[in-house]
Amino acid sequence: MPEEDRKAVRRGFFRRADVERLCAHLPALLADVVLFLFFCPWRVGATRRLEWRDYSATDRALTLRPELNKTGHEQEIPVDPEHTPELMAVIERQQARRRPDCPFIFHGKTCKAPRFDKRGNRRPCLGDFQKAWNRACAAIGMAGRIPHDLRRSGVKHYIDAGVDPHTVMQWSGHRTESMLRRYHIIDLDDLRRAGKRASDYRGPGANVITLTGRDGTPPSAKATVPEPSQAHGKSRVA
Repeated sequence: MPEEDRKAVRRGFFRRADVERLCAHLPALLADVVLFLFFCPWRVGATRRLEWRDYSATDRALTLRPELNKTGHEQEIPVDPEHTPELMAVIERQQARRRPDCPFIFHGKTCKAPRFDKRGNRRPCLGDFQKAWNRACAAIGMAGRIPHDLRRSGVKHYIDAGVDPHTVMQWSGHRTESMLRRYHIIDLDDLRRAGKRASDYRGPGANVITLTGRDGTPPSAKATVPEPSQAHGKSRVA
């Protein structure tokens, strides 16, 4: 296997405030897709193919079927107003837009004209939205970003929020910690915070406990009684 070209690894990402500004410059349908991809850092292709059969209101969960996942594994995430209110709001808005003749959660321009692949499977109706994406990114001064940057951004957001990496992997679907580390981008602000924490840290506190005898006298004030030495003839070699 060829070695990874570290210079080719993309470093672009969005903070939460950036995502919210980006959504303000997108049509409502696409804004929900972007918000979903930030709080649920799955791949864009898999998100396009999510269907209503993948969502369970009873279990309050959304499932990524193995055939939609690049790793071939099933994933399940919680969707409820208490723990994941942003995702819950997206699902509720999509339910309001739901078409009886369309199985997909996220809609697009081709909802009214279904397309099918060679195997007879219906193609996702949410197609390419690169033009609208580029305009929105340019409007917030972040031209050059790509939709896949939302996956990196979501991973970074969860880790920065204090979620342990192993749990983040269950959200994102990464199978190895090394790949997850590639997605957790460290920027200058992260280094500033690290430097501030190091500057504020004074080292471990002293854990000295002063022992006293029954009379309250410190051990150092008491006479030291030497141990009796062994007779020369009874000495032993250890």
